[in-house]
Amino acid sequence: MNKDNVRFVAEAGAATKQLREQQALGERQQTALHQPLADERTRSKVE
Repeated sequence: MNKDNVRFVAEAGAATKQLREQQALGERQQTALHQPLADERTRSKVE
């Protein structure tokens, strides 16, 4: 593999890692936003 290919592979790996981190962050934020709604629904059913 030449230098350019090595660089492209490294950049692709870094971009993939960043994408996965952003997706995980989005999932955590989505869960945090939905949790109060789920809690409210649970309280409504109990009452």
